[in-house]
Amino acid sequence: MSGRQKESLICCKAEKGCCTRWANLHAAHRPVATLFLRQRMGQWRPTFARDRRWPAYQTRYWLFIQSARTPTLFHAHSDSLQGRLPSRSFNAQPTLRTNNPLAYEGVAPAEFQAPRHGLIPAMCSINFFQHDDSDAIPNLPSTIFAHLDQLEPWESSLFPYVMPMANPLTLKEHLEDPESGPLFLVHDGGAAENGSFGWMIGSNSATYWEGSGPTAGRKPGSFRAKGYGMLAALRFLLQYLHFFNITPACPGQVHFEYTDSKALLGHLASSIERFYPSPGACLASEFDIESAILHSIKLIGLTFERKHVKGHQDKEQEIQTLNWPAQLNCQCDHMATQQLRLAPLYTKVIKNPYCNAYVTIRGESVTGQIRKALFDAAGRPRLRTYLMEHFQWTDDTFSQVHWNDLLSAICGLSVPEHTFVIKLAFKLLPIGFRLQQRQAHMPTRCPSCDEPMEDDWHWLTCDSRAAWCLEQKQLFSAHLVSLKTHPSLKFIASRAFASILSTGDCNFDDAQLSIDETSLVHSQASIRWPNMLFGRFSVEWARIQDEHIAEQHLDGKYFSGPDWTTKI
Repeated sequence: MSGRQKESLICCKAEKGCCTRWANLHAAHRPVATLFLRQRMGQWRPTFARDRRWPAYQTRYWLFIQSARTPTLFHAHSDSLQGRLPSRSFNAQPTLRTNNPLAYEGVAPAEFQAPRHGLIPAMCSINFFQHDDSDAIPNLPSTIFAHLDQLEPWESSLFPYVMPMANPLTLKEHLEDPESGPLFLVHDGGAAENGSFGWMIGSNSATYWEGSGPTAGRKPGSFRAKGYGMLAALRFLLQYLHFFNITPACPGQVHFEYTDSKALLGHLASSIERFYPSPGACLASEFDIESAILHSIKLIGLTFERKHVKGHQDKEQEIQTLNWPAQLNCQCDHMATQQLRLAPLYTKVIKNPYCNAYVTIRGESVTGQIRKALFDAAGRPRLRTYLMEHFQWTDDTFSQVHWNDLLSAICGLSVPEHTFVIKLAFKLLPIGFRLQQRQAHMPTRCPSCDEPMEDDWHWLTCDSRAAWCLEQKQLFSAHLVSLKTHPSLKFIASRAFASILSTGDCNFDDAQLSIDETSLVHSQASIRWPNMLFGRFSVEWARIQDEHIAEQHLDGKYFSGPDWTTKI
Protein backbone atom coordinates (compact mmCIF):
# COMPACT_ATOMS: atom_id res chain seq x y z
CA MET A 1 0.00 0.00 0.00
CA SER A 2 1.35 3.38 -0.96
CA GLY A 3 1.81 6.29 1.42
CA ARG A 4 -1.08 8.14 -0.23
CA GLN A 5 -3.39 5.15 0.33
CA LYS A 6 -2.39 4.99 4.02
CA GLU A 7 -3.17 8.64 4.47
CA SER A 8 -6.54 8.16 2.77
CA LEU A 9 -7.46 5.29 5.09
CA ILE A 10 -6.62 7.36 8.13
CA CYS A 11 -8.52 10.37 6.98
CA CYS A 12 -11.42 8.70 5.11
CA LYS A 13 -14.00 9.99 7.54
CA ALA A 14 -12.54 13.47 7.88
CA GLU A 15 -13.58 16.61 6.11
CA LYS A 16 -12.45 17.41 2.58
CA GLY A 17 -8.80 18.57 2.34
CA CYS A 18 -7.72 16.77 5.46
CA CYS A 19 -5.57 14.35 3.45
CA THR A 20 -3.49 17.17 2.10
CA ARG A 21 -2.97 18.72 5.51
CA TRP A 22 -2.02 15.32 6.98
CA ALA A 23 0.51 14.68 4.21
CA ASN A 24 2.09 18.07 4.78
CA LEU A 25 2.28 17.46 8.54
CA HIS A 26 3.80 14.05 7.99
CA ALA A 27 6.44 15.46 5.66
CA ALA A 28 7.35 18.27 8.06
CA HIS A 29 8.04 15.94 11.00
CA ARG A 30 9.46 12.99 9.09
CA PRO A 31 12.93 12.02 10.45
CA VAL A 32 15.83 12.75 8.13
CA ALA A 33 18.69 10.43 7.35
CA THR A 34 21.28 12.52 9.17
CA LEU A 35 19.70 11.94 12.61
CA PHE A 36 21.02 9.04 14.65
CA LEU A 37 21.17 7.92 18.24
CA ARG A 38 24.07 9.24 20.28
CA GLN A 39 24.21 5.93 22.12
CA ARG A 40 23.07 2.59 20.68
CA MET A 41 20.16 0.98 22.45
CA GLY A 42 21.09 -2.20 24.30
CA GLN A 43 19.19 -5.22 25.51
CA TRP A 44 16.18 -4.94 27.75
CA ARG A 45 17.30 -4.92 31.35
CA PRO A 46 15.77 -7.57 33.62
CA THR A 47 14.97 -5.03 36.31
CA PHE A 48 13.21 -2.75 33.85
CA ALA A 49 11.19 -5.57 32.34
CA ARG A 50 10.07 -6.60 35.82
CA ASP A 51 9.29 -3.34 37.64
CA ARG A 52 9.87 -0.67 34.92
CA ARG A 53 12.76 0.82 36.92
CA TRP A 54 16.37 1.39 35.89
CA PRO A 55 19.27 0.30 38.09
CA ALA A 56 20.38 3.91 38.48
CA TYR A 57 19.02 7.44 38.12
CA GLN A 58 20.99 10.64 37.86
CA THR A 59 20.61 14.38 38.17
CA ARG A 60 23.26 17.04 38.04
CA TYR A 61 23.68 16.73 41.81
CA TRP A 62 23.31 13.05 42.75
CA LEU A 63 23.34 9.45 41.55
CA PHE A 64 20.82 6.97 42.96
CA ILE A 65 21.79 3.30 42.58
CA GLN A 66 19.04 0.74 43.06
CA SER A 67 19.74 -2.26 45.22
CA ALA A 68 17.61 -5.02 46.61
CA ARG A 69 19.16 -4.52 50.03
CA THR A 70 20.22 -0.89 50.47
CA PRO A 71 19.41 1.71 47.79
CA THR A 72 22.28 4.18 47.90
CA LEU A 73 22.59 7.87 47.10
CA PHE A 74 25.87 9.45 45.99
CA HIS A 75 26.41 13.16 45.52
CA ALA A 76 28.29 14.67 42.60
CA HIS A 77 31.97 15.48 42.93
CA SER A 78 32.42 19.23 42.96
CA ASP A 79 34.91 19.23 40.04
CA SER A 80 32.36 17.58 37.76
CA LEU A 81 29.73 20.29 38.22
CA GLN A 82 31.46 22.78 35.95
CA GLY A 83 30.39 21.27 32.63
CA ARG A 84 26.91 20.50 31.34
CA LEU A 85 27.71 17.17 29.73
CA PRO A 86 25.67 14.13 30.74
CA SER A 87 28.81 12.36 31.99
CA ARG A 88 29.63 13.12 35.58
CA SER A 89 31.71 11.79 38.50
CA PHE A 90 30.21 11.01 41.87
CA ASN A 91 31.92 10.50 45.21
CA ALA A 92 32.13 6.79 45.95
CA GLN A 93 31.25 7.33 49.62
CA PRO A 94 27.44 7.46 49.96
CA THR A 95 25.61 10.42 51.44
CA LEU A 96 23.69 10.35 54.67
CA ARG A 97 20.27 9.49 53.32
CA THR A 98 18.60 7.57 50.54
CA ASN A 99 15.46 8.63 48.76
CA ASN A 100 13.22 7.44 45.97
CA PRO A 101 14.45 9.38 42.92
CA LEU A 102 11.17 9.00 41.04
CA ALA A 103 9.50 11.27 43.58
CA TYR A 104 11.42 14.28 42.25
CA GLU A 105 11.55 16.15 38.98
CA GLY A 106 14.55 16.28 36.69
CA VAL A 107 15.78 12.69 36.93
CA ALA A 108 17.04 10.55 34.08
CA PRO A 109 18.10 6.89 33.78
CA ALA A 110 21.86 6.54 34.09
CA GLU A 111 24.67 4.14 33.32
CA PHE A 112 27.43 3.81 35.93
CA GLN A 113 30.74 2.02 36.20
CA ALA A 114 32.76 0.54 39.02
CA PRO A 115 34.39 3.12 41.31
CA ARG A 116 37.84 4.36 40.27
CA HIS A 117 40.06 6.49 42.49
CA GLY A 118 37.20 7.14 44.91
CA LEU A 119 34.81 8.28 42.15
CA ILE A 120 31.93 6.62 40.32
CA PRO A 121 31.79 7.51 36.59
CA ALA A 122 28.19 7.81 35.39
CA MET A 123 26.39 9.01 32.26
CA CYS A 124 22.78 9.60 31.36
CA SER A 125 21.40 7.30 28.71
CA ILE A 126 20.03 10.36 26.95
CA ASN A 127 21.59 13.77 26.40
CA PHE A 128 19.79 15.09 29.45
CA PHE A 129 21.95 18.02 30.54
CA GLN A 130 23.04 19.44 27.21
CA HIS A 131 21.39 21.42 24.43
CA ASP A 132 22.84 21.04 20.93
CA ASP A 133 21.61 24.39 19.68
CA SER A 134 23.93 26.93 21.29
CA ASP A 135 22.07 29.84 19.65
CA ALA A 136 18.69 28.85 21.00
CA ILE A 137 17.08 31.02 23.64
CA PRO A 138 17.50 29.17 26.94
CA ASN A 139 14.35 28.03 28.62
CA LEU A 140 13.50 29.02 32.12
CA PRO A 141 14.61 26.38 34.63
CA SER A 142 11.91 23.83 35.25
CA THR A 143 13.14 22.73 38.68
CA ILE A 144 14.68 24.40 41.70
CA PHE A 145 17.84 22.36 41.03
CA ALA A 146 18.13 23.80 37.52
CA HIS A 147 17.55 27.25 38.96
CA LEU A 148 20.41 26.81 41.45
CA ASP A 149 22.62 25.57 38.64
CA GLN A 150 22.09 28.76 36.60
CA LEU A 151 23.11 31.13 39.38
CA GLU A 152 26.37 33.06 39.42
CA PRO A 153 29.40 30.84 40.12
CA TRP A 154 29.96 32.24 43.62
CA GLU A 155 26.39 31.36 44.59
CA SER A 156 25.95 28.07 42.74
CA SER A 157 29.15 26.82 44.43
CA LEU A 158 27.23 26.95 47.72
CA PHE A 159 24.95 24.11 46.57
CA PRO A 160 27.03 21.08 45.51
CA TYR A 161 24.64 18.93 47.53
CA VAL A 162 20.99 19.92 48.11
CA MET A 163 18.24 17.44 48.84
CA PRO A 164 14.55 17.73 49.80
CA MET A 165 13.72 15.71 52.90
CA ALA A 166 10.01 15.85 52.08
CA ASN A 167 7.94 16.89 49.10
CA PRO A 168 9.88 19.77 47.45
CA LEU A 169 6.79 21.97 47.71
CA THR A 170 6.30 21.42 51.45
CA LEU A 171 8.38 24.49 52.24
CA LYS A 172 6.24 26.56 49.86
CA GLU A 173 3.06 25.34 51.50
CA HIS A 174 4.49 26.15 54.91
CA LEU A 175 5.29 29.75 53.95
CA GLU A 176 1.89 30.31 52.33
CA ASP A 177 -0.07 28.80 55.21
CA PRO A 178 -1.11 31.45 57.77
CA GLU A 179 -1.57 28.74 60.40
CA SER A 180 1.94 27.32 60.09
CA GLY A 181 4.58 27.99 62.70
CA PRO A 182 8.01 29.57 62.29
CA LEU A 183 10.79 28.22 60.10
CA PHE A 184 13.93 26.74 61.61
CA LEU A 185 17.27 27.40 59.88
CA VAL A 186 20.10 25.41 61.44
CA HIS A 187 23.68 25.24 60.20
CA ASP A 188 27.14 24.14 61.26
CA GLY A 189 30.66 23.92 59.90
CA GLY A 190 34.07 22.47 60.60
CA ALA A 191 37.62 23.03 59.45
CA ALA A 192 40.99 21.31 59.33
CA GLU A 193 43.30 22.02 56.38
CA ASN A 194 40.08 22.37 54.40
CA GLY A 195 36.60 23.32 55.55
CA SER A 196 33.01 22.17 55.13
CA PHE A 197 29.47 23.04 56.18
CA GLY A 198 25.98 21.61 56.54
CA TRP A 199 22.54 23.21 56.88
CA MET A 200 18.87 22.33 57.28
CA ILE A 201 15.56 24.16 56.84
CA GLY A 202 12.38 22.88 58.42
CA SER A 203 9.56 23.41 60.86
CA ASN A 204 9.47 22.79 64.60
CA SER A 205 8.98 19.08 63.98
CA ALA A 206 10.17 18.17 60.47
CA THR A 207 12.97 18.97 58.03
CA TYR A 208 12.17 20.17 54.53
CA TRP A 209 15.58 20.66 52.89
CA GLU A 210 19.20 19.96 53.69
CA GLY A 211 22.50 20.80 52.05
CA SER A 212 26.24 20.63 52.53
CA GLY A 213 29.44 21.54 50.74
CA PRO A 214 33.10 22.56 50.97
CA THR A 215 34.49 25.85 52.28
CA ALA A 216 36.79 27.88 50.04
CA GLY A 217 39.75 29.87 51.32
CA ARG A 218 43.34 29.56 52.49
CA LYS A 219 43.35 27.52 55.71
CA PRO A 220 39.68 28.24 56.53
CA GLY A 221 38.94 28.28 60.23
CA SER A 222 35.84 27.21 62.11
CA PHE A 223 34.38 30.73 61.95
CA ARG A 224 34.52 30.76 58.14
CA ALA A 225 33.12 27.24 57.84
CA LYS A 226 30.15 28.08 60.07
CA GLY A 227 29.65 31.33 58.16
CA TYR A 228 29.49 29.35 54.92
CA GLY A 229 26.76 27.19 56.46
CA MET A 230 24.70 30.25 57.41
CA LEU A 231 25.19 31.86 54.00
CA ALA A 232 24.23 28.69 52.10
CA ALA A 233 21.02 28.27 54.12
CA LEU A 234 20.03 31.93 53.62
CA ARG A 235 20.81 31.97 49.89
CA PHE A 236 18.87 28.74 49.33
CA LEU A 237 15.84 30.18 51.10
CA LEU A 238 16.17 33.39 49.06
CA GLN A 239 16.38 31.51 45.74
CA TYR A 240 13.53 29.22 46.77
CA LEU A 241 11.33 32.25 47.40
CA HIS A 242 12.26 33.73 44.03
CA PHE A 243 11.85 30.52 42.02
CA PHE A 244 8.39 29.69 43.33
CA ASN A 245 7.36 33.37 43.53
CA ILE A 246 6.26 32.92 47.13
CA THR A 247 4.43 35.59 49.06
CA PRO A 248 4.57 34.59 52.75
CA ALA A 249 1.19 34.49 54.43
CA CYS A 250 2.65 35.98 57.64
CA PRO A 251 5.44 38.41 56.62
CA GLY A 252 5.77 39.72 60.18
CA GLN A 253 6.26 36.27 61.67
CA VAL A 254 9.53 35.70 63.53
CA HIS A 255 11.55 32.73 62.36
CA PHE A 256 14.54 31.15 64.10
CA GLU A 257 18.11 30.60 63.01
CA TYR A 258 20.38 28.42 65.13
CA THR A 259 24.17 28.14 65.19
CA ASP A 260 26.65 26.86 67.76
CA SER A 261 29.09 29.72 67.05
CA LYS A 262 28.84 32.55 69.59
CA ALA A 263 31.56 34.42 67.68
CA LEU A 264 29.49 34.44 64.49
CA LEU A 265 26.41 35.66 66.36
CA GLY A 266 28.44 38.43 68.01
CA HIS A 267 29.91 39.60 64.71
CA LEU A 268 26.51 39.73 63.04
CA ALA A 269 24.89 41.54 65.96
CA SER A 270 27.50 44.32 65.85
CA SER A 271 27.54 44.49 62.04
CA ILE A 272 23.77 44.81 61.68
CA GLU A 273 23.84 47.89 63.89
CA ARG A 274 26.28 49.67 61.54
CA PHE A 275 24.74 51.75 58.79
CA TYR A 276 27.66 50.94 56.50
CA PRO A 277 30.92 49.08 57.06
CA SER A 278 33.93 51.09 58.13
CA PRO A 279 37.34 50.70 56.42
CA GLY A 280 38.55 48.76 59.43
CA ALA A 281 35.58 46.40 59.24
CA CYS A 282 36.33 45.69 55.58
CA LEU A 283 39.77 44.41 56.61
CA ALA A 284 38.36 42.14 59.30
CA SER A 285 38.67 38.39 58.95
CA GLU A 286 36.05 36.70 56.75
CA PHE A 287 34.49 40.02 55.73
CA ASP A 288 33.45 38.56 52.37
CA ILE A 289 31.24 35.96 54.04
CA GLU A 290 29.95 38.38 56.69
CA SER A 291 28.93 41.00 54.10
CA ALA A 292 27.19 38.38 51.93
CA ILE A 293 25.25 37.15 54.98
CA LEU A 294 24.13 40.66 55.93
CA HIS A 295 22.91 41.47 52.41
CA SER A 296 21.15 38.12 52.14
CA ILE A 297 19.26 38.79 55.38
CA LYS A 298 18.02 42.09 53.94
CA LEU A 299 17.04 40.55 50.59
CA ILE A 300 15.03 37.68 52.09
CA GLY A 301 12.65 40.08 53.77
CA LEU A 302 11.75 37.68 56.56
CA THR A 303 12.44 38.35 60.23
CA PHE A 304 14.89 35.95 61.85
CA GLU A 305 15.86 35.68 65.48
CA ARG A 306 19.37 34.27 65.66
CA LYS A 307 19.98 31.95 68.62
CA HIS A 308 22.86 29.94 70.01
CA VAL A 309 22.60 26.18 70.42
CA LYS A 310 25.24 24.16 72.18
CA GLY A 311 27.12 21.98 69.72
CA HIS A 312 27.96 18.26 69.90
CA GLN A 313 25.30 17.49 72.47
CA ASP A 314 24.92 14.00 70.99
CA LYS A 315 28.27 13.12 72.60
CA GLU A 316 26.68 13.55 76.03
CA GLN A 317 23.26 11.94 75.45
CA GLU A 318 21.19 10.19 72.79
CA ILE A 319 20.19 12.49 69.95
CA GLN A 320 16.52 11.49 70.25
CA THR A 321 16.42 12.94 73.77
CA LEU A 322 17.66 16.39 72.71
CA ASN A 323 15.42 19.32 71.87
CA TRP A 324 14.64 19.92 68.22
CA PRO A 325 17.26 22.64 67.45
CA ALA A 326 19.96 20.52 69.10
CA GLN A 327 18.95 17.49 67.01
CA LEU A 328 19.16 19.52 63.81
CA ASN A 329 22.53 20.95 64.86
CA CYS A 330 23.90 17.46 65.42
CA GLN A 331 22.68 16.38 61.98
CA CYS A 332 24.28 19.46 60.39
CA ASP A 333 27.51 18.70 62.20
CA HIS A 334 27.37 15.13 60.90
CA MET A 335 26.93 16.37 57.32
CA ALA A 336 29.77 18.88 57.70
CA THR A 337 32.06 16.17 59.11
CA GLN A 338 31.26 13.85 56.22
CA GLN A 339 31.91 16.66 53.73
CA LEU A 340 35.20 17.43 55.49
CA ARG A 341 36.46 13.95 54.64
CA LEU A 342 35.42 14.27 51.00
CA ALA A 343 35.87 17.95 50.16
CA PRO A 344 38.97 18.94 48.19
CA LEU A 345 41.08 21.89 49.26
CA TYR A 346 39.81 25.08 47.59
CA THR A 347 42.33 27.84 48.29
CA LYS A 348 40.90 30.30 45.72
CA VAL A 349 37.67 32.07 46.67
CA ILE A 350 35.12 33.00 44.00
CA LYS A 351 34.40 36.72 44.32
CA ASN A 352 30.91 37.62 45.48
CA PRO A 353 29.26 40.99 44.62
CA TYR A 354 29.06 42.08 48.28
CA CYS A 355 32.82 42.28 48.78
CA ASN A 356 34.74 44.34 46.24
CA ALA A 357 38.29 43.71 47.44
CA TYR A 358 40.08 40.37 47.80
CA VAL A 359 43.67 39.60 48.80
CA THR A 360 45.41 36.82 46.90
CA ILE A 361 48.94 35.70 47.74
CA ARG A 362 50.65 33.20 45.45
CA GLY A 363 47.33 32.05 44.02
CA GLU A 364 45.62 31.58 47.41
CA SER A 365 42.82 33.82 48.70
CA VAL A 366 43.56 35.32 52.11
CA THR A 367 40.33 35.98 54.00
CA GLY A 368 41.54 36.08 57.62
CA GLN A 369 44.32 37.89 59.47
CA ILE A 370 45.09 39.89 56.33
CA ARG A 371 47.64 42.18 58.00
CA LYS A 372 49.62 39.22 59.35
CA ALA A 373 49.44 37.41 55.99
CA LEU A 374 50.88 40.43 54.18
CA PHE A 375 53.72 40.76 56.69
CA ASP A 376 54.46 37.04 56.39
CA ALA A 377 54.45 37.18 52.60
CA ALA A 378 56.90 40.08 52.68
CA GLY A 379 59.19 38.85 55.46
CA ARG A 380 59.21 35.05 55.42
CA PRO A 381 61.23 34.59 52.18
CA ARG A 382 64.00 36.81 53.53
CA LEU A 383 63.88 35.09 56.94
CA ARG A 384 64.12 31.70 55.25
CA THR A 385 67.16 32.84 53.28
CA TYR A 386 68.81 34.19 56.44
CA LEU A 387 68.25 31.02 58.47
CA MET A 388 69.48 28.73 55.69
CA GLU A 389 72.64 30.78 55.25
CA HIS A 390 73.22 31.18 59.01
CA PHE A 391 72.85 27.47 59.86
CA GLN A 392 74.01 26.20 56.46
CA TRP A 393 70.76 24.32 55.97
CA THR A 394 69.56 22.71 52.77
CA ASP A 395 65.97 23.03 51.58
CA ASP A 396 65.26 19.55 52.96
CA THR A 397 66.68 20.46 56.37
CA PHE A 398 64.62 23.65 56.50
CA SER A 399 61.44 21.69 55.75
CA GLN A 400 62.26 19.30 58.63
CA VAL A 401 61.61 22.06 61.20
CA HIS A 402 58.05 22.17 62.57
CA TRP A 403 57.64 25.91 62.02
CA ASN A 404 53.88 25.98 62.64
CA ASP A 405 54.31 24.63 66.17
CA LEU A 406 57.03 27.16 66.90
CA LEU A 407 54.80 29.97 65.66
CA SER A 408 51.89 28.74 67.78
CA ALA A 409 54.12 28.64 70.86
CA ILE A 410 55.43 32.17 70.29
CA CYS A 411 51.96 33.60 69.66
CA GLY A 412 50.85 32.31 73.06
CA LEU A 413 53.44 34.38 74.94
CA SER A 414 53.02 37.78 76.55
CA VAL A 415 54.74 40.77 74.93
CA PRO A 416 57.82 40.74 77.28
CA GLU A 417 58.15 36.96 76.91
CA HIS A 418 57.76 37.21 73.14
CA THR A 419 60.52 39.85 72.94
CA PHE A 420 62.89 37.80 75.11
CA VAL A 421 62.33 34.53 73.19
CA ILE A 422 62.91 36.22 69.82
CA LYS A 423 66.15 37.77 71.06
CA LEU A 424 67.23 34.41 72.51
CA ALA A 425 66.34 32.45 69.37
CA PHE A 426 68.21 34.80 67.04
CA LYS A 427 71.10 35.48 69.47
CA LEU A 428 70.33 39.13 70.04
CA LEU A 429 70.44 39.21 73.87
CA PRO A 430 72.54 42.07 75.34
CA ILE A 431 75.38 39.90 76.68
CA GLY A 432 79.05 40.88 77.07
CA PHE A 433 80.61 40.27 73.66
CA ARG A 434 77.56 41.59 71.77
CA LEU A 435 77.51 44.81 73.82
CA GLN A 436 81.19 45.36 73.00
CA GLN A 437 80.44 44.87 69.28
CA ARG A 438 78.00 47.76 69.51
CA GLN A 439 80.02 49.93 71.87
CA ALA A 440 83.78 49.30 72.12
CA HIS A 441 84.08 50.54 75.69
CA MET A 442 81.61 47.96 77.08
CA PRO A 443 83.16 45.06 79.05
CA THR A 444 82.88 41.46 77.84
CA ARG A 445 83.35 39.87 81.25
CA CYS A 446 80.53 37.76 82.75
CA PRO A 447 79.04 39.70 85.69
CA SER A 448 78.30 36.44 87.59
CA CYS A 449 81.55 34.48 87.43
CA ASP A 450 84.11 36.90 85.97
CA GLU A 451 84.57 34.76 82.84
CA PRO A 452 86.57 36.99 80.44
CA MET A 453 84.20 36.46 77.51
CA GLU A 454 80.46 36.16 78.05
CA ASP A 455 78.91 34.67 74.91
CA ASP A 456 75.52 33.02 74.30
CA TRP A 457 76.50 29.56 75.50
CA HIS A 458 78.30 30.82 78.54
CA TRP A 459 75.18 32.76 79.44
CA LEU A 460 73.25 29.48 79.45
CA THR A 461 75.87 27.23 81.08
CA CYS A 462 77.47 29.63 83.58
CA ASP A 463 78.44 27.90 86.87
CA SER A 464 76.49 30.52 88.78
CA ARG A 465 73.34 29.14 87.15
CA ALA A 466 73.96 25.48 88.03
CA ALA A 467 71.08 25.39 90.51
CA TRP A 468 68.81 27.04 87.97
CA CYS A 469 69.81 24.52 85.29
CA LEU A 470 69.09 21.60 87.63
CA GLU A 471 65.69 23.04 88.45
CA GLN A 472 64.89 23.49 84.75
CA LYS A 473 65.85 19.87 84.02
CA GLN A 474 63.47 18.63 86.72
CA LEU A 475 60.65 20.88 85.51
CA PHE A 476 61.21 19.71 81.94
CA SER A 477 60.97 16.02 82.95
CA ALA A 478 57.74 16.66 84.87
CA HIS A 479 56.36 18.59 81.89
CA LEU A 480 57.01 15.63 79.59
CA VAL A 481 55.08 13.34 81.93
CA SER A 482 52.10 15.73 82.09
CA LEU A 483 51.88 15.75 78.27
CA LYS A 484 51.59 11.94 78.04
CA THR A 485 54.87 11.81 76.15
CA HIS A 486 55.97 8.70 74.26
CA PRO A 487 58.64 6.90 76.37
CA SER A 488 61.19 7.18 73.55
CA LEU A 489 60.55 10.90 73.16
CA LYS A 490 60.81 11.37 76.92
CA PHE A 491 64.19 9.60 77.00
CA ILE A 492 65.65 11.47 74.01
CA ALA A 493 64.28 14.89 74.98
CA SER A 494 65.44 14.65 78.63
CA ARG A 495 68.92 13.48 77.68
CA ALA A 496 69.24 16.07 74.90
CA PHE A 497 68.10 18.91 77.16
CA ALA A 498 70.57 18.00 79.89
CA SER A 499 73.43 17.47 77.45
CA ILE A 500 72.88 20.76 75.64
CA LEU A 501 72.86 22.73 78.88
CA SER A 502 76.07 20.99 79.99
CA THR A 503 78.16 20.75 76.81
CA GLY A 504 76.28 22.69 74.13
CA ASP A 505 75.63 19.61 71.99
CA CYS A 506 74.24 16.05 72.10
CA ASN A 507 75.21 12.62 70.70
CA PHE A 508 73.40 9.27 70.53
CA ASP A 509 74.56 5.74 69.65
CA ASP A 510 72.44 4.44 66.76
CA ALA A 511 73.00 0.84 67.82
CA GLN A 512 70.98 1.43 70.98
CA LEU A 513 68.05 3.10 69.21
CA SER A 514 64.93 1.77 67.47
CA ILE A 515 64.09 2.64 63.86
CA ASP A 516 61.79 5.54 64.84
CA GLU A 517 64.31 6.80 67.40
CA THR A 518 67.10 6.68 64.81
CA SER A 519 65.00 8.63 62.31
CA LEU A 520 64.22 11.24 64.96
CA VAL A 521 67.84 11.58 66.11
CA HIS A 522 69.17 11.98 62.56
CA SER A 523 66.47 14.50 61.65
CA GLN A 524 67.11 16.65 64.75
CA ALA A 525 70.88 16.33 64.30
CA SER A 526 70.58 17.77 60.77
CA ILE A 527 68.77 20.78 62.27
CA ARG A 528 71.39 20.75 65.14
CA TRP A 529 70.59 19.79 68.69
CA PRO A 530 71.13 23.24 70.29
CA ASN A 531 68.24 24.54 68.17
CA MET A 532 65.89 22.56 70.43
CA LEU A 533 66.40 25.23 73.10
CA PHE A 534 65.13 27.78 70.61
CA GLY A 535 62.00 25.82 69.68
CA ARG A 536 63.27 24.40 66.38
CA PHE A 537 62.01 20.83 66.65
CA SER A 538 61.99 18.26 63.89
CA VAL A 539 58.63 17.15 62.49
CA GLU A 540 59.56 13.62 63.58
CA TRP A 541 58.75 14.50 67.21
CA ALA A 542 55.12 15.25 66.37
CA ARG A 543 54.80 12.20 64.11
CA ILE A 544 55.96 9.75 66.79
CA GLN A 545 53.80 11.41 69.45
CA ASP A 546 50.72 11.18 67.17
CA GLU A 547 51.28 7.45 66.67
CA HIS A 548 51.64 7.03 70.43
CA ILE A 549 48.36 8.83 71.07
CA ALA A 550 46.56 6.60 68.55
CA GLU A 551 48.00 3.41 70.02
CA GLN A 552 47.19 4.37 73.63
CA HIS A 553 43.72 5.74 72.75
CA LEU A 554 44.49 9.01 74.52
CA ASP A 555 42.66 12.27 73.97
CA GLY A 556 44.35 13.60 70.85
CA LYS A 557 42.70 16.99 71.22
CA TYR A 558 45.02 17.82 74.11
CA PHE A 559 48.03 15.58 73.48
CA SER A 560 48.37 15.44 69.69
CA GLY A 561 51.77 15.66 68.07
CA PRO A 562 51.60 19.34 67.06
CA ASP A 563 50.08 20.31 70.43
CA TRP A 564 52.82 18.39 72.20
CA THR A 565 55.57 20.20 70.30
CA THR A 566 53.90 23.58 70.89
CA LYS A 567 53.65 22.98 74.65
CA ILE A 568 57.26 21.80 74.83
